Amino acid sequence: MSSVAPQNLCEENGNVAAQEHQRLIQRRVLDLQSEIRGLVDFHNTLSPINRLPAEILSSIFIQASFETRKESLSWIRLTHVCRHWRAVALECAALWSDLSFANLNFTEVMLSRSKNAPLAVEYDAPYPRTTLQNYEVLSNILRQGHRLRSLTIMNDRPRGLVLHLRKTLSRCIVAPILEELRLCSRDDNFLCPPFLSGGAPSLKYLRISGCKIADWSCIPLGPGLTTLDLDLTIAERGRLPSGKELLASLRNMPLLKKLRLAQVALPVDGYPPLPSDLRPPVVCANLQTLELVASPKAMCDFFRMVRLPLLRDINITFNNRHGYTTEVMDNFFSALHVIWSDVADEGFKELRMARDGRNRNSLWFDFHGRTGASSNEPHTLLLANVTRSNVKQILPILRRGWEVSKLQVLDVDMDNVVEDTDWILRFADLPKLQDVTVVDCGPVMQFAAAMKQLALAVAANPGISSFPALERITIEEAHLSSRLLRSLTEALQARSKHGDPALKVYITDCEDMNEKAFEAFMKELPDVEVVWDGRS
Repeated sequence: MSSVAPQNLCEENGNVAAQEHQRLIQRRVLDLQSEIRGLVDFHNTLSPINRLPAEILSSIFIQASFETRKESLSWIRLTHVCRHWRAVALECAALWSDLSFANLNFTEVMLSRSKNAPLAVEYDAPYPRTTLQNYEVLSNILRQGHRLRSLTIMNDRPRGLVLHLRKTLSRCIVAPILEELRLCSRDDNFLCPPFLSGGAPSLKYLRISGCKIADWSCIPLGPGLTTLDLDLTIAERGRLPSGKELLASLRNMPLLKKLRLAQVALPVDGYPPLPSDLRPPVVCANLQTLELVASPKAMCDFFRMVRLPLLRDINITFNNRHGYTTEVMDNFFSALHVIWSDVADEGFKELRMARDGRNRNSLWFDFHGRTGASSNEPHTLLLANVTRSNVKQILPILRRGWEVSKLQVLDVDMDNVVEDTDWILRFADLPKLQDVTVVDCGPVMQFAAAMKQLALAVAANPGISSFPALERITIEEAHLSSRLLRSLTEALQARSKHGDPALKVYITDCEDMNEKAFEAFMKELPDVEVVWDGRS
């Protein structure tokens, strides 16, 4: 049944001209639609969530958009629920200030709607089918350097597909509230004036990778930095940074907690002479994490110049795939011991020897802590990209100059290096070594051979140590052929004959291990507790 006004309009049929009648009906339709919208809006205002203050509703919108805003614009549906939600969303500048590049046209809309809110920019360069628009959008953003809170530009596509950022970055001359800056490119000379020539006094985090620099002064360093990560090359006609420049910069960064220097970012010369008392001229009082990618010589020169009283974690990547001489490696570990003596002298409790998917060897050490420290915070050393020959050099070097007697856990996953029994015999006399994990067939075979060799040596000379504290052996990801199982059985039987402590043997993710082989293995080792993939 129609209301009175529509009913009256219908009854006018034939009494007024058809065109005028249509105009009256259309106006009434618009009036009714307006009334309906008003009623719907009022109905929505009575919903509990719409009775929340706009500030709280805005916070909900920001949190809801956080998970997906980098990958898609699905969060934008929040603004299409009702008029009230849309009005609140459009007034919330912070909702639009974390810019999305999923759609470049919408990026510019977000920039406009963010008003004067601090901007968070995370740009991962796409393939260049929209190259011109990419430049335009980035330029518009960087012109508002006074609003930048964080800026990340990932531009490390394959050669020929990268954006050339030098001109775009030149739009940003000063960034007073910029706290985080990440610039990753590929052989691009983008750190040039006037980019940040007016300063970035609030900068706390700086990462620059793949950049060619002409001069050290191009890098926007400042006293507020807590993290510095530089992976640099030299531009054509550029000048290598000197040790003196690096040390001067470190003096001016007293809050620095994490430092990573790769390639030419770690100078190879130009350090000032040591003072007469030989004390390092620079103290990084708050540095906790140090990562270096360089040659041993460059690192040794750096170590002699700095004192790092709170250093907890060291990550070293050697940059020569052909390796170094024993003398070079000996000098490196001596210099490393000097800057970390209060940790090195406490000894390490765990050593992992591993090989990654690119056949690069690494050694990871977990230390007991710092001399006199009250906390039990972990202290670790990682040596990466270590050649086969250098792995063999490092173990005896450590035994000569570092505290190794407190080692408790040994994990070996390095079959390209472990090709004889020497590697395991170097650990046989350690008084606290309780847990040994061996991965893959080669290391397992050599471990079994070493155990048999030690058993024979103990039989001839009972004073020889043969893993006096060993409690657990774990065999992982090995092809346990009948021959290898026989070798393991004989090695463990030989150890049991000399009254060594009882062992637990864990077999995990090994091929050719089945119920029959497992039962036979346990039967021949009645004094050994054997667990195979959780079964015992």
